[in-house]
Amino acid sequence: MIINKPYIETREDQTYLISKIKDEVSNIEEDVFFAVPNEYGNYLCDEVADAFVVAMLLPALVSKQDIYINAPISEILFYQIENNLTYTLSKVFEKKPIKIIPKSTITLNFNPTAVATGFSGGIDSFTTVLQHTQDVTDNLILTNLTLFNVGSYGNDYKKTQVTFAEDIKRAKSISNIFGLPLLTIDSNFNLFYNNREEKIFNFSPRSTMCLIAGVLSLQKFFKYYFISSTGTIEDIKLSKHDQYYYEWLVTSFLSNNNSQIIIANSDLNRVEKTKYIADNKIVKNNLYVCAADIYNEKHYTQYKKDTSPNCSECIKCLRTLITLDLLGKIEHYSNRFDLEKYRKHKDSIFINVLANYKKDHFLKEIHDLMIETNYQIPKKYKIKASLFKLRNRLARIQLIRVIYRFIFRNK
Repeated sequence: MIINKPYIETREDQTYLISKIKDEVSNIEEDVFFAVPNEYGNYLCDEVADAFVVAMLLPALVSKQDIYINAPISEILFYQIENNLTYTLSKVFEKKPIKIIPKSTITLNFNPTAVATGFSGGIDSFTTVLQHTQDVTDNLILTNLTLFNVGSYGNDYKKTQVTFAEDIKRAKSISNIFGLPLLTIDSNFNLFYNNREEKIFNFSPRSTMCLIAGVLSLQKFFKYYFISSTGTIEDIKLSKHDQYYYEWLVTSFLSNNNSQIIIANSDLNRVEKTKYIADNKIVKNNLYVCAADIYNEKHYTQYKKDTSPNCSECIKCLRTLITLDLLGKIEHYSNRFDLEKYRKHKDSIFINVLANYKKDHFLKEIHDLMIETNYQIPKKYKIKASLFKLRNRLARIQLIRVIYRFIFRNK
């Protein structure tokens, strides 16, 4: 893979940081960009190729390509990638480590000043914003909110634009309430993640690295960048299914002398975060946790946001609703969720918690909350959960029998 020297170009109301990148395995050559509103254009970093190296690291790894960079990269970033990150990723994705060959390594001091975090309007991001506007020292108080199009909206750039534009409107309305400017970054580097046979086609196995690529495109701007934790520190492990499990490693490896990337709130699980924010008036009027668009695109579901801002039937909505219900705060969110939809699904989601809490950490947190709040579990929930687990156990036994017969029939 070849990454060429970045350059900056202004087009109408957006300024672009661009590098021509060639994938020598698929023979694709594209102008990859990070785009920001013109008022932030002077902060784009074309002196080093850091952002593009981070964005391309996983596509290069899974396609077994070394990366040749016709530009400098930050010295400390090169060291961490070369000595730590490529080895870690090779273990995660069961690939051989690749080499990074830059034109040179340099150390630049841009003296950035901004303190920022991404804002989607969900439990994690609201927790980070509330904490970093009131419960931290002055140097860590937020100066900006951000919204990046770097993979969570999908890999088809044209299709991402509709949902991204809708989210910008929602994020701007909330950023105005907090009095924090919203900085948006648009990018097309996900076109290199279109191999459906690889885990990195989906966003979860690469989420932290994609966000950091966006941060490093503006390392003249970001001094501290907080990524809201998905779990707590005891979850740490190497997992090809979700990068959150080792996000603490990734952020430490990909920070440089200009931009320090920090995982926020890794001492709080999702239930504890919900407790932290649930009584806030801004949250009550603006909470948005829905993943209907993503599930509908990738899993062919038919979740609808026809009666409320949140669909109230995808797993993220239902986990939030059951938590609010157990906390006795669900009625405060009747303007954000369709509570009638929730009540239709309530039995099944409670049964799901009882049947699967030992296998899913999010459900375990909810199960712990049921115990904490002395929730009286209806007998029918216990029976159906037991039947559900028995059915799954029998299905596994049947599968084992089929495999056993197949093996010995073909010997």
